[in-house]
Formats: sequence, structure tokens, C-alpha cells
Amino acid sequence: MFSRSLRREKTPPHGDTFEKNKAFKIRKFTLFYPITGILTIATRVIRKPIIWDLYGLIILRRCSTSLRSMATSAQTMDTLEGAAESSSRKIFSPSVSRNREPILAVLIEKLGKLARPDEPLGLVELACGTGEHASILAENIPKLQVLPVEPDVNMHQSIAAFAEEDGAKGRIAARESSVLPPLELYVEQLGKSSLPASFAPVVKAILCVNMIHISPYSSTEELFRAGSEILPASGQIFTYGPYADGGQMAPSNAEFDKRLKERDAAWGVRDITTLAKTAETYGFFLEEKTGMPANNLLLTFTKSEGI
Repeated sequence: MFSRSLRREKTPPHGDTFEKNKAFKIRKFTLFYPITGILTIATRVIRKPIIWDLYGLIILRRCSTSLRSMATSAQTMDTLEGAAESSSRKIFSPSVSRNREPILAVLIEKLGKLARPDEPLGLVELACGTGEHASILAENIPKLQVLPVEPDVNMHQSIAAFAEEDGAKGRIAARESSVLPPLELYVEQLGKSSLPASFAPVVKAILCVNMIHISPYSSTEELFRAGSEILPASGQIFTYGPYADGGQMAPSNAEFDKRLKERDAAWGVRDITTLAKTAETYGFFLEEKTGMPANNLLLTFTKSEGI
């Protein structure tokens, strides 16, 4: 191959012969291998003293035309990739694909009891991640206003995409529901003053999926603290994830707990007994434990009257 002959050439000739041979080789190489030819020009010509002859001018013209063509192609690709990006801003979570339907089934029933059918119902989804839950809930529960709270701004486009793309926007509107713009907040920052003014009066529940075991326990305490501040009496906090119960847990959860603690000593599968005590401190009681797939549970904590 011609490219091999270029690599074997250790000591180039000098004078006019070198310039002509060089121009000929570059021209021939560029004709058959445009991209590699351009790289060859950069590495073999530009870094040496340049004495352009007719061949060199032809090569420059040819390379310039080639680069303009490549730039046009790149612009076309950018447009196509932009269109692909705009239609694939969604980030899919494997765990959500397994748990969204069971969670939806429970929340349709429970949220339906928190407000009259003609009243708007506000739900804060804390640490909402990709936005998949927010969208599916708004698509299926009438008059539901979901406020996603997610500190990772990289997830915000995905949250918006799930609520707007592939017909979701129409399905949500048909339910007279909505997914509000996400708030970039950590649980420690969540409080009544951080909520949109029109949303604060209608919020009745908080949903927290798969956060408690991958955060320090102080985040769980802050979850109930925030709930006590923003929820009315009889408001509810729903938490989903793997749990121990009275010191006992499924073998798969025990193995998961071990891996979590190896990654971060402050993480781990929490015991429901501990959660219930923390909830009581902030005026909530554990109302129900609902079995979910893969040894997970959905816990319902209800705010006591007069709190």
C-alpha cells in the first residue's frame, strides 16, 4: 500500500526533487484517502519548510474543497443528531421499568383519597431522577400536579422529555394534570418557602423512590422534616425501596446492603422500625406496608391530625 511506503521513508531527499515527490505523493494519497491525506499534510508538510509549486497549489485547492464538503456534511449530521437528541432526551432507568406499574397501582388508590375528584392534588416527587414516575402518574391520575425535585440538573431534560414527548403531553392534559418544571434542590433545602406559590396550597403528598438506602440517614430525617413542614394533616409520604423489618431482611437485600456499605459506609438498607420511629418524631405514623417486586416495599406514612 502507498501509505506503507510513506511510513518506511526515514530520510527524505532534498531540493526540488523532494518538493515534487512530496507534492505527488500527497496528491495521490489525498485522491484515494481524503481524510488520511489531510492528516498526512498536517504532519508531513506543514511542520517542514514549505516551498509551494503548482502541485502544492492544486492540493491546497483540492483539500479546501474537500474540507468545505466535510463541513457541510458535518452540519447536516449535527442537524440530524440534534433531532435525534431532541427526540431521545429521555434517560431510562431499568429499575423504573420494573416498578412503575406496581407503584402506579398503589398510588392511584391512595392519592384518590387525599382530595375530592374536582380538586387539584399536589405531589412532590423527591429525588425524582429521570422523570419516568412523574410522567406516568400525571398521565393516569386526574387533576394531579407533580412537582419533580432533583438536584442533578443533568436529569432535568429527561424529566421534561417524559412529560412532553411521544404523546405524553396530550395524555397528561386530557387528565387535567401537569408535571411542573423541576426544582434543583436537595432534600435539606425542601420546605414551604421553596415551593411555587400556586402549588403550596394543593400539595398533599410526597413520593420518594429508591433514595433512602443510597443516602446518609440524615437525608431520611430531612424527608420527614420537610413533610411535616409542607404537608397538611392527613398528608402522606410514600417511600419505595428495599427494607429490613425488625432486623430481618431477604437474602438478596442483605447482599445488596453489604455492597452499598462497601461503597459508602453511610448508605445501607434501612430497618422499617427505625424509619417508623423517625417518622413519629415529625408527626407521622406508619400506616401501611405494601409488597412490591424484587423484595421491595412501598411504605405509607400519614401525618397525624393536629400536627
